Amino acid sequence: MYRSIVVSACSVVIAIAGCGGSGSGSSSASPSPPDHTALPTSSKTQVTFQFSDIAVATGGSNTLRLGFAITNASDDPLLCDPSEFNIQLSDGSIVTADASADDTCDPGSVDPHADGKATMFFDLPHPYTGPVILFMVVNDNVIGQGTTSLK
Repeated sequence: MYRSIVVSACSVVIAIAGCGGSGSGSSSASPSPPDHTALPTSSKTQVTFQFSDIAVATGGSNTLRLGFAITNASDDPLLCDPSEFNIQLSDGSIVTADASADDTCDPGSVDPHADGKATMFFDLPHPYTGPVILFMVVNDNVIGQGTTSLK
């Protein structure tokens, strides 16, 4: 009987220690990456983008501003929201639109078979030149994408 009490007590101590955390690292959770990446470049989508304004902030912040026209060739209205936009860099990394930036959409919802304009901001992880794939995810599906390049 004594052995089972000691084993039970040790189990409780281990369980409590395991729940307390390791003490290393930060207490804030890092954001999880998006579930999707861009489709292969040969893929066709019902939503397309035409880029008109591409700039990277100087001064060390590496903030990318993408201005683009949105063409919605689908039969469904399209909510234009920063949470649905991501970019993919040449190394495969995914960057979500900065929802705290001055992202804009005109109109806020693009009607079926209509056009709109948007400006989205992305915080690049490092200075970057090369291809950028902008893609839009709605209901866990990539519904639009377009490619441009940063020089």
